[in-house]
Amino acid sequence: MDVEIKPFVPDDALEIVKETRRVTKDDIIWAQANGCWGPGFTAFVDGKPVGCFGMRDRGIGEGWAYISESIKEHPVTVLRTAIEEIEKIKQTNMIWRVLADVPQDQKACEFLEFLGFRKMEMYVKGDK
Repeated sequence: MDVEIKPFVPDDALEIVKETRRVTKDDIIWAQANGCWGPGFTAFVDGKPVGCFGMRDRGIGEGWAYISESIKEHPVTVLRTAIEEIEKIKQTNMIWRVLADVPQDQKACEFLEFLGFRKMEMYVKGDK
């Protein structure tokens, strides 16, 4: 099983969102913003997006992720590939610290913890 990496485009994230629910206006805005604010990539298995990752690059990277249910079929390979790609983004963009922002999505939170992120604070956007 090979993981193919392609540059992130917002439609990749929306395809993952569609697996579990209807896409909202907020989903579209969030995906488009992530596509504009810094480098990102999508991991594909068998032509299907299984994870989107990236950083909003401002010296301190702000990571983000969308995680597909089908990532469970290839967790180790996708995890290893994601770690390698994140390191490339950090080195290329001189990012020394990465924070992560994910929607209220338990799969994405768990995956980011596997990547080495620690949960600092969780809040629903707009509740702060």
